[in-house]
Amino acid sequence: MAIRIVDNKGIADTEAELLASTQLDNINFYCIDTGNKFTSVNSTFTNGVILGVEDDVTVLSNILYYMINTGNAGQSITITLPNDLPEGVEFTFKRDESSLAVTYDVVFDLDGLTIDGDNSITVLLPTDRESIKLTRFNSNWNITDSTIVDFERKLQIINTYYDFPSPSSGVITLEDNVTYFITGIIDLTANRLVGGQNTTIIGGSSENCRIKSTGLNAATALISSAWSLPIRNITIEHGTAINLDATANANQALDWFGVNFTDCAIIGTIKNYNNFVMNDSAFLNSQGLTFDGSIDTIAFGNSLFDNRTSGTMLILPSTLTVTRRFRIIYSSFICLSGETGINVNASATIPEERYILDTVNFSGGGTYLTGVTDTSNKALFISCVGITNTNVNGQLYMQGNATVTTVASANVFYKVLGTTTASTDNQKYLHSNNRLTNDAIIPRKFLIQCNLSFNSTNANVCEFGFYDSVLATVRTPSKTKSTANASGRAENVSFNCVVTHKQNDYLEIWAANTTGANNITVTDLNFVITEIK
Repeated sequence: MAIRIVDNKGIADTEAELLASTQLDNINFYCIDTGNKFTSVNSTFTNGVILGVEDDVTVLSNILYYMINTGNAGQSITITLPNDLPEGVEFTFKRDESSLAVTYDVVFDLDGLTIDGDNSITVLLPTDRESIKLTRFNSNWNITDSTIVDFERKLQIINTYYDFPSPSSGVITLEDNVTYFITGIIDLTANRLVGGQNTTIIGGSSENCRIKSTGLNAATALISSAWSLPIRNITIEHGTAINLDATANANQALDWFGVNFTDCAIIGTIKNYNNFVMNDSAFLNSQGLTFDGSIDTIAFGNSLFDNRTSGTMLILPSTLTVTRRFRIIYSSFICLSGETGINVNASATIPEERYILDTVNFSGGGTYLTGVTDTSNKALFISCVGITNTNVNGQLYMQGNATVTTVASANVFYKVLGTTTASTDNQKYLHSNNRLTNDAIIPRKFLIQCNLSFNSTNANVCEFGFYDSVLATVRTPSKTKSTANASGRAENVSFNCVVTHKQNDYLEIWAANTTGANNITVTDLNFVITEIK
C-alpha cells in the first residue's frame, strides 16, 4: 500500500527524507495515498502515527492509529492482525470524516486467532468518526472500545429515513436479521417498510421515536412483513399501520413492547402467526386491529386501548382460529358512545374458557363487547370493571311435584324423580331433570346446597344427599336425615357440601328411606351450585 506522511512540521516526499526526520516520534501524522510515494513504514517510528487506509493492509506494530477512507462506496477493506504481536498492544481504527457520503465494510482477518471468540468480524462504518479499538489479550484479540454499534450490519442506527436501505418503487426492504434503532421522528416521505426475516425495529421511547410517511396513501400499510417482527419502544402513525401475514412462512411470531399506534384509521391485520404478544403499549385514537387465519396465542398486557370515533378496536372474525388462547390482562379500554371495544364473532374458533379478560377496565359508555360475551363457554372474564364477569353457577328447582320416587328397598338411595326447571341465571352448567352438569373446562371448587320438602309414610326416617358422578355414589358429608310427621310430611330439609368439579361432572339429588321400602315424593326442591372464589 502506498502512503504519504504529512505532519505539522512539513511534508516528507521521499522515504529517505522521512527516515531522516527527527520530529516523527509521539506526534500525529496523517498517512494518505498519493500514488506510490512510499512502499513501507520504517519501524523507527514509535507512538502517535496515524496511517490512512485505502486498500487491504496488515497492521504494523508501530502504527497504532488507522484512518479508514476508501473513497469507494460499498468497497470492502480487509485489515489483517498478525498473530505474532505482543500482549497488550492496542490498535484504533477510525473512519475518516472526509468520506462522509461513503459506506463500506471493514473486515478484520485475525490470522488464525479470534476476536471476542469469533474467527473474524465485519464492521460497517456508516457515519464519520466512528471507531473501534482492538487489544491483544490472552493470545487473542478483544474489542476494548468502540463507537461503532453496527457489527456485521446487525444494528443500524436510523437518524433519518436515508439511513434505511434505499427505497425501490416506494418500498424500503429491511434486511434479514438486522435491528434498526430509531432515534427520533422518522418520516419515510411516501415510502413504506417491508420487513425481512427476523428484522427488528427498536426505538429509544415511544414518546419521541416515531415512524410515519407523509404522502403515503392512507390505505397502504406503513409496515408489512411475512416474517417475525419484534418491535420495541416505537410509535407508529399512519392511516393503515400494518399488514402482517405469515401464511407463507411457518413458525413466525410477533413480540412487541412499548409500541404505540397513534391516529391510525385502520391499525391493520395480523394473520397466521404462531404467537402475538404485546405489553406496555397503547392504541391512541386508533381502531381496527384484526386477527385472522390461525394463531396459537394472542396476548396483551398492561396496555391502553383508546378507541377512535365510531370504530371497533379489536376484531376477531369468523375466519379466525385461536388454537391456545386470546388473553388481555391488566389493561383499560376507553370506548365512547358509538365505539366498540372487542368484537369476537361467535363463529370464531376459540377453545373453551380461552377468551380471557383478566382485570380489564372498560369505560366511556360505548359498546364494550360484541359477539362472544360472558355467557359463552369460550369466555373467562375475571375481575373486570364495566362488563359482567364470568361465573360458573347452576340452579334447578321444582314446586308442587307429584311424581313419586319408588323405593324398592330400605337404606338404598334412589334418584329423586320429577320435572325440574333450570334457572335463567345458570352459567356453564347444563340442566336436565334433577341433574346439573358442569360445562367449564377449568376445574373449580363449588359450594352445593339443597333445600326440599317431601311426603312419605308416617314417622318414616328418610335420608337425602348429593349423588356425585366423580364418586359414582352419594357424597357422605352431604347425607342428611329427616323424619316425616304424623301426616307423613317434612319440610325445609337442608343439606350442603363442597366439591371440586370440571367439565362433564354432574350432581343429582338422591333419597333413601331408612325405615322401610316406602315411597318418597319430593314435592318442592331448590338445588344451587355456587363457585367458591
